[in-house]
Amino acid sequence: MKIPDIRVLCLLSLMAISCGDDFVKQSLITYSRVLAIKAEPPEVAPSGTIEVSAFTAEISPIVKYQWTGCPLTKGPYEGFACVAPELEIPLGDQKELTLQIPSEEFIQALINMLPESLFSLEEGVDYYLRLVTTDQHGKGMESFKRIRISKKEKKNMNPQLLGVIANGVTWMEGQAISMREGDEVNLIPVANALSFEEGEEPFFSWFADGGWFESTRTSPEFPENLFRIGKKDGEEKESITLYLVLNDGEGGVDFLTRSIKVVF
Repeated sequence: MKIPDIRVLCLLSLMAISCGDDFVKQSLITYSRVLAIKAEPPEVAPSGTIEVSAFTAEISPIVKYQWTGCPLTKGPYEGFACVAPELEIPLGDQKELTLQIPSEEFIQALINMLPESLFSLEEGVDYYLRLVTTDQHGKGMESFKRIRISKKEKKNMNPQLLGVIANGVTWMEGQAISMREGDEVNLIPVANALSFEEGEEPFFSWFADGGWFESTRTSPEFPENLFRIGKKDGEEKESITLYLVLNDGEGGVDFLTRSIKVVF
């Protein structure tokens, strides 16, 4: 049995987000990271167009983006390598990009190169994006994003993350709440339940560049999370940014940020 490389373990455990040295600290942002990659829409027909954006937490500014794409890969146990190396093409060097999906004829020609039982446009094939980022200190990170290409009439759409409730009060976008060392706040994410499709297993992933979360993930059934300000992160911060990602488990994502002012 092949052992998947670390990139695959990262992708499968935390969607398209970064790997660190200690899983229990994944919610604490200590270096610049790509937390999610959003494709709008996440599933599209051949020849369609998709808008892609990276959701980042930047401790130091990310100064370089390198996108490449592959219309058909060998799967996770091959590190998402293209079926042919020459098929991986550069796509851009910005935080966002517009992706033009290949034609049905082109994709079908690729499918014909592999065992027919593995791929079908009727069921869908996966187009993989690879993003390599570099911050101003030269620290690099590699992330992957799966985009579904299919001829299905009903295609997956991104879930909708509407907001956050903090201690029973709506936490408005652009509003910074104040917390002191030792304070706790109970957080409840608000999502549009109608944006979840049958069979999906959505989850919320929580991140912050300071403080401490009780859980790194919560679910729509048990969405609450507790956030605490303390000395656990080892430094005093005047402000903390919270990052919340909603993943539908099928390639669809949404995300938001909220700010905390630390009062000493």
